[in-house]
Amino acid sequence: MSYLSEVLADNPSHFWRLADPGGEWAADIGSAAPQMMIVKPQTNGSIAIMGYSGPASDGGSALLLTPSYLQTVPIQATFPFSVECCVFLDYVTAALQAFVAWNYDTQTVGLAVGGALPGVYVAYSSAGNVAGGVPSKYVWDHVVGVYTAAATTLYVNGVNVGAGGATALAGVTNIYLGRTSVNGQPIQGDSIAEVAIYPTALSAARVLAHFNALDQRHSTPVYGAASGLSGAPTNAAYTDLLQQILQSVRRIY
Repeated sequence: MSYLSEVLADNPSHFWRLADPGGEWAADIGSAAPQMMIVKPQTNGSIAIMGYSGPASDGGSALLLTPSYLQTVPIQATFPFSVECCVFLDYVTAALQAFVAWNYDTQTVGLAVGGALPGVYVAYSSAGNVAGGVPSKYVWDHVVGVYTAAATTLYVNGVNVGAGGATALAGVTNIYLGRTSVNGQPIQGDSIAEVAIYPTALSAARVLAHFNALDQRHSTPVYGAASGLSGAPTNAAYTDLLQQILQSVRRIY
């Protein structure tokens, strides 16, 4: 199965492929009410540049230039849920670099690299961080955080690399790509793709299935290779119209 098919089989509430050709908005093709990601430049005016090829031949990616990020409007956050993304690291520092952040006041959950444990991935939560998995520079890595009221589990490239405790989290919140809301903590010029939020705790088998469906993990992001929601324009199997029709049917039934 394709990566798109594997992800949609688990009914993500939100799914940003980041294959959009550019502009200020990234489309959400999840099963819940769509939440468009808005590109938010910070003080120096840098932006996230979409329209790059990604780790799946039917998808795309965005290059996040510090200090830019993407943000949704507030949505409801409740346990359990899972956060998934693919990252292509070009620049790693000792500082925490957040890929996906799910924030509610001072409680923060999400996926990052670095921080107190530089050189490893981190699934962070209000009860403490779970760390593991050494990042591979210039290769697409698949990172998943599974969050329940009792535990946080981190998967890197289909492998469970760490688990720990988690506390209750509920309320209306924002999702950020490329930073957290607390102290900024931006990405430093890396790429991100295939960001999905699930209203369930993904099983180890489903995480591995998603990872195994990625067919171009070792391909460097190329600008202009993505077109609309579908990614590579040469892939006739997944067109923008087909994806939109598929999402409409899934919401009806």
